[in-house]
Amino acid sequence: MSLYRKDYPFLLMPLAGQPPLYVIQQLLLVKAEAWKHEDEYRLIDVPNLDTGVRMLDSVAQRLAPQLFRFNPSQIVGVTCGANMEGAELERVMRICSERTPRLPMFQARILKHSFSLTFESVRG
Repeated sequence: MSLYRKDYPFLLMPLAGQPPLYVIQQLLLVKAEAWKHEDEYRLIDVPNLDTGVRMLDSVAQRLAPQLFRFNPSQIVGVTCGANMEGAELERVMRICSERTPRLPMFQARILKHSFSLTFESVRG
């Protein structure tokens, strides 16, 4: 889940004395309101402040420090960055097309005359 705002997040300095969860939300989850249509979820692997257990360990199987296996029902689509190409892009396309049901896949494209992106459907 991301938090969408018109303005940049504001944090008082020093950070000491502010609720840790609030600080984390402001630093890691706030995005520009213009991106709200993405309805994005960010996966942030931090320890739960109460238990010390890493948060992603409760929703996915950890295979390596930064590699997780998710339940297929948790993945509803894939969006690749504008600079992804070649063998990596084809590998992701193959994975999406082999899945039942097939995963929708999109690739970001940089627009030539504005600071924005468009997202095109990719067929494998």
